[in-house]
Amino acid sequence: MRTSLPRLLAAAGVLAAMAVLVAASTSNLESEPRGDDLSPWIIWAAVGVLVSSGLAVVFWLLAARRHHETVEREMTRAQKLATLAEFSAGVVHEVKNPMTGIVSFAQLARGKMDDPAKVVELLHLIEKQAMRCKEILDGYLAMARRERRPKEALDINAVVQDVVKLLGYQLGTKNVQLEVNLGAGVPAVSGNAGDLQQVLLNLALNAQQAMPHGGRVELRTERDGPGFVQLKFSDNGPGMPEAVRTRIFEPFFTTKARGEGSGLGLAMSRSIIEEHRGTIAVESTPGQGTTFTIRLPEYVREPAHA
Repeated sequence: MRTSLPRLLAAAGVLAAMAVLVAASTSNLESEPRGDDLSPWIIWAAVGVLVSSGLAVVFWLLAARRHHETVEREMTRAQKLATLAEFSAGVVHEVKNPMTGIVSFAQLARGKMDDPAKVVELLHLIEKQAMRCKEILDGYLAMARRERRPKEALDINAVVQDVVKLLGYQLGTKNVQLEVNLGAGVPAVSGNAGDLQQVLLNLALNAQQAMPHGGRVELRTERDGPGFVQLKFSDNGPGMPEAVRTRIFEPFFTTKARGEGSGLGLAMSRSIIEEHRGTIAVESTPGQGTTFTIRLPEYVREPAHA
């Protein structure tokens, strides 16, 4: 019995498409062929499409759809896990700064027991940092619910002064000198004080870690033309090469040793500044230190509704 060539091709196409279907239904991402190994898939798919039998094409389409849905489910699951990991790491990273302040102030208070007024001052600072922990956690809950943090008119110089109280002792123990220059007549900005303080603390921590043997940090505020306020955070540390500088705001990017940094602090700082409708930029040259420049829009009172 003779069999025509079209029928042989059709049969081959059906078998090829069935092979694709079986492979797609039993494969997973780890056993997926990559690179040059994709050629068998391409060959089977080409045979399935080119044969004259419509059934072969149907099998091939079913296989492709099944495979696509499997990959899509795995990608969605991986994305959820990555988001959860980033979220959890962010909470730990942001809470670490105020917790460090609490421990430092408690240790300082222990040595000031003969000065009740100083102990009371330190207890107030501890309470303030504990409330900051609460604000951070509230912020992450708001982020999870996609809520915006409340904004209000802020005296940026007052925000800086509050941060300086926290930084003075912490930087001093690391032999880092802090110089503060607050501009006169700097207008108010619209923002969340806790969030902006966290940005400055992140920059300070970054500078401190870049200068393990000590150095100098300068924090300056000034009016930046009409409608803007500028904060400059500079250090005289080792600076950064261009390859590092261009990636400094990427999530999880860090040059620190394993376990010493999550690579989230500066990424989150940029996110906070952008939420305030501002910008943050970095200038750095190896051997000449680093300067972060933050620009925030001036507070404008919204017109009252009749």
